[in-house]
Amino acid sequence: MAAYYGSSCAGRERYLWLDLGLVKGLDLELDMLTRAMALEMEEMLMGLAKQLQNQAQDLTLESHNLYH
Repeated sequence: MAAYYGSSCAGRERYLWLDLGLVKGLDLELDMLTRAMALEMEEMLMGLAKQLQNQAQDLTLESHNLYH
């Protein structure tokens, strides 16, 4: 970055480089956040699926007991 301190034009390039670095960093952070949220949602949905499966088994047993 020291090479960018020469002229005003180079200064603008320096700020542009910093801005692009910031955008790239935010993009990476957003990507990581998106992946973390997707994993949380997947865990939540797996938990709900297991609950539904258990409820279905309970209902199957109850209906079997009622008719036999």
